[in-house]
Amino acid sequence: MLLEADILLPITQKPIRQGGILIHNGKIADIGSKNLLQKKYPHHKIRSFRDTLLLPGFVNAHCHLEFGPCLSNKEPPPSFTTWVRQLIAKGTPKRHLLKKRIHEGQEALLKSGVTTVVDHITPDLLSLHSRQSPLRHFFCLEILGAERSRGQESLKKARKIMKASSLSEILLTPHSLYSVHHQVLTSLLQDLKKQPFFSIHLLESFDENRFFVHRSGPLARFVRERGGSVGPLSPVFWLQKQGFLRHHPLIVHGNYLSPQDLKIIKKFGLSLIHCPGSHRFFGHRPFPLDAILKSDINVALGTDSLASLANNHRLSFFSELKLMRGNFPKISPEDIIRMATLNGARAIRRAGEIGSLEIGKRADIIAMTMKDKKKDPYENVILNNKIKWTMIEGRFVDV
Repeated sequence: MLLEADILLPITQKPIRQGGILIHNGKIADIGSKNLLQKKYPHHKIRSFRDTLLLPGFVNAHCHLEFGPCLSNKEPPPSFTTWVRQLIAKGTPKRHLLKKRIHEGQEALLKSGVTTVVDHITPDLLSLHSRQSPLRHFFCLEILGAERSRGQESLKKARKIMKASSLSEILLTPHSLYSVHHQVLTSLLQDLKKQPFFSIHLLESFDENRFFVHRSGPLARFVRERGGSVGPLSPVFWLQKQGFLRHHPLIVHGNYLSPQDLKIIKKFGLSLIHCPGSHRFFGHRPFPLDAILKSDINVALGTDSLASLANNHRLSFFSELKLMRGNFPKISPEDIIRMATLNGARAIRRAGEIGSLEIGKRADIIAMTMKDKKKDPYENVILNNKIKWTMIEGRFVDV
């Protein structure tokens, strides 16, 4: 099948006007001028789309589909720790409601152009995820337990669930350094060595920064209440010293990283995952994107969850793109779209398969209307609020 459109955004090369993409066996077999491709492949079925641009599907590099709009979200909480306490006090909804929430989240992501998602989930809820969803789904089973015995039980249960599941792309992952006992983290290291990557919340909030730097504050009290210990002094240095950074962690949030932290992250070739909507909701200090990019660190994007998005009852990757454009006007639309596609693929070590339109890669493609033909095509992507269609591995997906 030959797809034709006004503009193709391959990401790894300049936009192709009046372009075509040949799809064969779920992969991109060729890409270039539609006129040339028509001559090279005269017997292939042609699907032509007017006023349309095509680009690789978005990679949502951090999400919690199980968390719905369970708080009022009308205004930021007094502190991150207050929000955590509110979330816990709310309790866990019934399983049929959670299953509905997860399904709605998957649908919302597909509608906003996401074809791959890294989803942090409670291990017990893995069975609620539909095998029918076309999303390329990386299931990060979260290990939790500041108190050692609780953390050990969490890890034991997650290993058992992972072994019994028929789903692919299941990973074990620690929620964060402050929420998992250090001895449990050390035990988890043997699992992480076998995985392509893992994902960890790190220095997300002022409370967490105070927890590690000063060993005090509301988060320190919260952890002590649950039998945990306060420390280590520098989370990035501790991860390096214990050998975790050799196993490709996604550094999620990283809102309070120090210049020395950035040097270590750069040294190990790690990726930072920025969640613009969540960042705005908590009122964090400005995200140090300029310093991060100057350090040549790979930055990808995530939606986080509905529980940390203000006045929002639907996940939308387009909303995250618009926030990026508004928050960082000096960053080009092209760079923002690269963060949403190829950088996400690099973060999860799948850049050889997805994230750009190149020969041999999986045909994960999204189509959208040209909102303003006079504007830059990358800007047109950010201006959009919906897609025309989605293709995953060469198959059109209902959205």
